[in-house]
Amino acid sequence: NWRPPDEHHSPFRPERGLFSARDNETLRGQFRELAAAGVDSAMISWWGRKDRATKRDDADSGANTDELVPAVLEAAASAGVFVSFHIEPYGGRTPETFLDDLRYIHEQYGSHPGVWREGVRALPVFWLYDVSVQHSHKDAAAWRAALDSVRGTGLDGIFLCLWIGERGDAMFVEEAGFDGAYTYFAALGFTPGSRPRSWPGIQQELGRRGKLFVPA
Repeated sequence: NWRPPDEHHSPFRPERGLFSARDNETLRGQFRELAAAGVDSAMISWWGRKDRATKRDDADSGANTDELVPAVLEAAASAGVFVSFHIEPYGGRTPETFLDDLRYIHEQYGSHPGVWREGVRALPVFWLYDVSVQHSHKDAAAWRAALDSVRGTGLDGIFLCLWIGERGDAMFVEEAGFDGAYTYFAALGFTPGSRPRSWPGIQQELGRRGKLFVPA
């Protein structure tokens, strides 16, 4: 029954007031603030390609995040901040559709200087939400096949899946072929993965398997 924009999604309001993420000056101002705070990278929430009719966000509002990517990359680059892609669970997402997404993102945005790249090979970083042992246990082999198919190619990247804290999370990361895992946020009373006191142990568990851990 949420009725935007008259009914606010949160009781908290930004210091700059209500704003639209489609406003270029607002975007540039936000990235300047990130740079001033020492933040060197940010994620963009990506709900699929603009040419596909799928569920767009949790509210299924029809918002098209792909249309915002060019402006976000330009604003980030102007402030010296980099952007990575947080691949959301849009309707019909599978390991196979993610490969299509990967090709699309590389073709459309891969050459932009605002894209965050890591390591000697300067690989782009992708975060896959709701891909975890809880959500995707039966798909581990399919994710492994999809990710293995791009290793060493122009579509390769650093692929991180969600860590919730279920038993078997570390094994899933390894079996599904991800480079590591990330937490969605920090909270004391939610999932084990969200609790900062759990992070050293998670890092050790993944490190033993040669995987990355990124609290995010």
